[in-house]
Amino acid sequence: MTDDRIREYLNNGGKLFNIYSIDRYRDGGTLRLNGFKIEIFVHSKDKTYHTSYPPTENNKINDELLIEYINSKINSFFRVEESKLELLKRFFNYGN
Repeated sequence: MTDDRIREYLNNGGKLFNIYSIDRYRDGGTLRLNGFKIEIFVHSKDKTYHTSYPPTENNKINDELLIEYINSKINSFFRVEESKLELLKRFFNYGN
């Protein structure tokens, strides 16, 4: 997400957040993205974002800027977690 798109998201009332963990429900795979003061639920079949559990059409997130922002936060989360994993592998000489 570009800086201009983030500004547009914020100007439209969007809030900044980070994702710090991801949990999976035993209902067939719904994911919960955990952020500070925010939870986002990802429907297991169509990969749509929702504001509450269980995912329904009534709580589906349709705001394109918010969806773009969530996607950027997921990508950031993956980069951080991959970095942590590499650090642990080097520390414990895993794979050598």
